[in-house]
Amino acid sequence: MTNHPITFPNVARYIRYFPELQPHLRDVRGESFVTGDGPYYIKRITCRHVVGAGFVRPRFWRQPIQVHTHAQALLLLHLPDGRAEIELGRQRFSGKAGDTFFVPPGTRIAGVTPVVPPDGYYWLVIEMPRRGERFLDLSTDDTAHLFRRLKKKPVSMYRSGDSFRRLFTELHASLTATDELKNIGFTNAVIALLMNAVRSPASSPDVVSPIVERAREHITALTREHAIGMASLCASTGASPSTIRRIFKRETGLSLKQYHLSKKIEHACNLLAAKRMPVTDVAYHLGFASPAHFATAFRKFTGTSPKAFARIAPLKDAARNS
Repeated sequence: MTNHPITFPNVARYIRYFPELQPHLRDVRGESFVTGDGPYYIKRITCRHVVGAGFVRPRFWRQPIQVHTHAQALLLLHLPDGRAEIELGRQRFSGKAGDTFFVPPGTRIAGVTPVVPPDGYYWLVIEMPRRGERFLDLSTDDTAHLFRRLKKKPVSMYRSGDSFRRLFTELHASLTATDELKNIGFTNAVIALLMNAVRSPASSPDVVSPIVERAREHITALTREHAIGMASLCASTGASPSTIRRIFKRETGLSLKQYHLSKKIEHACNLLAAKRMPVTDVAYHLGFASPAHFATAFRKFTGTSPKAFARIAPLKDAARNS
């Protein structure tokens, strides 16, 4: 991945919102810094209240995003393709291609875990203006009216995919533009996205069937097992093997085996990030036949080897995940 410069009015503020980026920073000079081959693909921004915006196409896309909160900023996230499980506050969403999510300040963002890995996703983080401040080219009054409405909004999902997709595409295009109109395009796209969030009706999240929910819980508890025991799974869900397979595939987009592997690799990421166990021990701990088998599965899922992942992963406490 090519390095890209990032310019913000306050780099320290940006790092405060995204501390997980710190291990990936290659250079910090004044108000600019450069990312290397870390998990975030970010373009340059020079607007005061725009904490960050861009298109995430991470090398390690299938590593779940770490839990974080934007205390004084709202988030808009758009999934242009694929499917992902998204946990926002106390709600769990099954995101599909075209879905957009509005996340108010202070909401716990528990993760974006790919189910059918998309090419990436668009994001926009806006710091809430203080009283009397202007947002971009809006007047003080218009700024107050817009953000008063935004403050009242709960976590919301929108399925009006085409309008949000078009605006996020325009936003990203303005970040990569080099002509004298790029700031106008960026400003218009940001304001239009916020207006869409205010005016668009929120969609109801997909309802996960009890069978699938119980199957997920059962499989998640089996990350150290080599395979799923269908007899115990049927007993746990109260359904036949064919019914479980059919409903699970329909609602998650994955087979039982694929979901089991995804949870094993997710657990492996946590263990490797804790840097307490060597790769070989992690492989056997999670029920893989050999370290080579583990490495093949890990690379297929994350795009990198376990050893490479362990080197760059931010240190985290994985005691609760062991």
